Amino acid sequence: MELSDLAAYAEEHFNIREQHKWAAFPGFSVLAMPESGRWVALLMSRWDADLGEMIQCCDIKCGREVLREAHEAYIVPPFRMTGPNWVGVSIGSRTRPEVVFKLLERAVHLENPGAYTMVLENKATDEDIVYADEALPFNGQFLDTDPMVPEAIRKMRTISKPGDRWGTFYRQARFMQDYEDNELWSGNFFHYYATYADLNVRQLRGYFAWRTNVRKGRFLPIATSLAYIYLYELINGVGVTSAEEAIKKLRAFEVGFLDTGIGDERMRGNLRRWMLDYAFLNAVPLEVLKANSDPAMFEKDEALAALARPDEASDEAIANALAFFVGKRLGAAGTLTQANDKNVRLWGNLWRTVVKSYDLKGKSFFKECFGSLQKIPYWPLYNALFVGSRVGQGKDYPINAVRGFYCERGTWRELTLGNNLQNREKLFALVHEAERVFRDYLKQGRRLKAKPQEAWATPYAEEVIQEERRLEREAARSALEINRAGLDKIRLEAGATRDKLLTEEEMAESVTNESSSAVALKSEIPSEAKPLSALPREVRAPSEAQSSVRLEPFERQVLLELLSGRSPLASIKAAKRMPSVVADALNEVFFDEIGDNIVESDGESISLIEDYREDLQEILGI
Repeated sequence: MELSDLAAYAEEHFNIREQHKWAAFPGFSVLAMPESGRWVALLMSRWDADLGEMIQCCDIKCGREVLREAHEAYIVPPFRMTGPNWVGVSIGSRTRPEVVFKLLERAVHLENPGAYTMVLENKATDEDIVYADEALPFNGQFLDTDPMVPEAIRKMRTISKPGDRWGTFYRQARFMQDYEDNELWSGNFFHYYATYADLNVRQLRGYFAWRTNVRKGRFLPIATSLAYIYLYELINGVGVTSAEEAIKKLRAFEVGFLDTGIGDERMRGNLRRWMLDYAFLNAVPLEVLKANSDPAMFEKDEALAALARPDEASDEAIANALAFFVGKRLGAAGTLTQANDKNVRLWGNLWRTVVKSYDLKGKSFFKECFGSLQKIPYWPLYNALFVGSRVGQGKDYPINAVRGFYCERGTWRELTLGNNLQNREKLFALVHEAERVFRDYLKQGRRLKAKPQEAWATPYAEEVIQEERRLEREAARSALEINRAGLDKIRLEAGATRDKLLTEEEMAESVTNESSSAVALKSEIPSEAKPLSALPREVRAPSEAQSSVRLEPFERQVLLELLSGRSPLASIKAAKRMPSVVADALNEVFFDEIGDNIVESDGESISLIEDYREDLQEILGI
């Protein structure tokens, strides 16, 4: 479910339009009663860069007793609103629209109970009757007399079955699948689950003209509700000859209509879900789905699969997975992001060691960070206008180790981890402490400060280093043995060759000469020569890695003011910047060097974290 579904339902059933009241907070909007203006719902959405997805939720004023009555996990205490009548709803793929719609209906009824009063008899007097303009009903007889209506549209209108709205759409869509038009239309139109029956002739011709251009690769602006009709056609197999072709055209729509900024970005969530659902319902080859679907989803799945089954994954796959979930917080100069065999091997062995050894009340480290794999009920294409079988071919559709769809007695179940990263701080603590230990061992980058709360991770990193050193000793020993064996073989072969070439007299002469040379060599060594162990040896003091910090003049000024004990707020105000934004910028610049935040801000002020004063002075050369 999407928040847009709730907004559309409110407008269609209660004439409540979504209101964006705050320009500074585009992700917040409200649903308010048309007459009184009183809020019945607060809608909230924000982009989560770490998860790579939109987080959506809402507060609905339907009565707090709903929390006691409801059993759905996504109905929770309110996120932002206060008071006894508000509850929160987490919006996601498992949120059932009909449940949320009922909560909205309840909220509307609480605000306006009279709206549901049924009047059985109320005879009006002549004075009470007010006649208003009313559009004449649209039917076939008017079409027959209008020369501007194309013949195909006239015939399509006759394909109708009362009470079968979606079946009518499917049959009409099949009839019109090859129709083309050239009368473009760019007006506004909104309708929930729109079909041809909801459009007048002008709008119909405009839609088919737009579709004609789309099929030629030209994506033009059009009302979102009409664009959805095109998606409904594709998932119902209209205008395509195979399921693979439908997947490719759905992807082409995302690239040409949404990626270019023409269409409503809120369509993307539905589109990607429908592509996935359509693929497993029709047993589309997995390589076709991967080539035409959201690459971020598969990248995340591959990372999760490597961490879930480390014994089956390469060291490189594990290192890449850790870097994927830790994100920018670790910086670009660490051992985790340095692509060499030794670094990669250390990180691969670290994760395997932690997964094997960590146990918290029966919970593995992977489960602690990412949750448990589970199969949950799944309803494919539940929020789409789809008239086919939702069982489809009924073939299991495993995608990877952490995602798949399985049909059990006609009901689909999804294999999923649910929330992909339940304990982000736990994972980051492991990676940050291991990064600190590995930097010291490898002499790479600037040293990081140890954090007491991350001490639990130190033994795992040290165990990996001990194993690495053991492997290095074994490799050196094996190389030495190989070299000795090789030298012995060379000596034997050389001796055999010499014996074959020399006569007895030459051998005797050779022995005499060798003895004389040895005596002469011994006489050349001065008696006061020092043993090798007493000779001076070159000692090279380890040097710190070259600093990679690059500061703007303004950032350097703020930092110098903080180090000198002065407040930089005047400088920040003069530069027309916000303290919190400046703090984020400074923390990001220094993270590779320090490995932690160097300043903090409460939104109104900015202050230095004293633990890093000396480090900053050294880096800045003051």
